[in-house]
Amino acid sequence: MVAYYADRPLLYSRDVREVEENRPACAAYLLTRRDTPWAREVEAALSRSYPAVPVGADHVIFLLAK
Repeated sequence: MVAYYADRPLLYSRDVREVEENRPACAAYLLTRRDTPWAREVEAALSRSYPAVPVGADHVIFLLAK
């Protein structure tokens, strides 16, 4: 199971369009919750389309595989 995730691409982005474009190759998106406009915008946009899994108070994982 670890090998599956280890072989996945790692993409750093704050751009929802880029996340969407790379969705076929990415299983999930990890967002660090911050009190910044971009973080709130990314979380709101992804929440409308993907299931969210909270990870503590500071992170959320969006499951991109549909």
